Amino acid sequence: IGKDWFQYLNHYNKIQKSFFTEIITAQTALEPGYSLVNWVSNQINFGLYGVNLFCGIIFTYGLIFFCKSQPYPWISLGIAMPFLGAVFAMGATRQAAALGIIYIAIVSLIKGSQIKYFALIFLAMTFHRTAFVMMPFGIFWGSKNKKRRILIFTVLLLIAIWLVWDKLLFYSKWYL
Repeated sequence: IGKDWFQYLNHYNKIQKSFFTEIITAQTALEPGYSLVNWVSNQINFGLYGVNLFCGIIFTYGLIFFCKSQPYPWISLGIAMPFLGAVFAMGATRQAAALGIIYIAIVSLIKGSQIKYFALIFLAMTFHRTAFVMMPFGIFWGSKNKKRRILIFTVLLLIAIWLVWDKLLFYSKWYL
């Protein structure tokens, strides 16, 4: 893990002292999916290494799943691994797990399953909230009814903003 090692270690130590019901609350959770992985890893005595292993498995499975759906899977994997595998996934655990789930969601969307796509995007958001930026792709993919697309987009955008509101406030404070 790159520069976030101590942040992840602090989060793991907090989760160690938490009960299952506490891990999904906003007070203790970075993101509930990631917190759940921390809690399970603690329960089976795998430590922070187990968290990293599990998130790595999610990323790797998602990447391979996506590459298999491409016309030339080995070329896709060969292009992705130098940066996504060695730089991104090994330095950003939560983001890598979210990206792995996003890859699976993209394949679902290409196959025509918008509901599965949105369910997977919401699952990815439990690892890293920025996955919400993928929602518009599911709304505008293949739909013929413009009013329905706008309504769905608005509802999902409002839900996503509500889910990431505290992060938006934090970023606006520090970057704006």
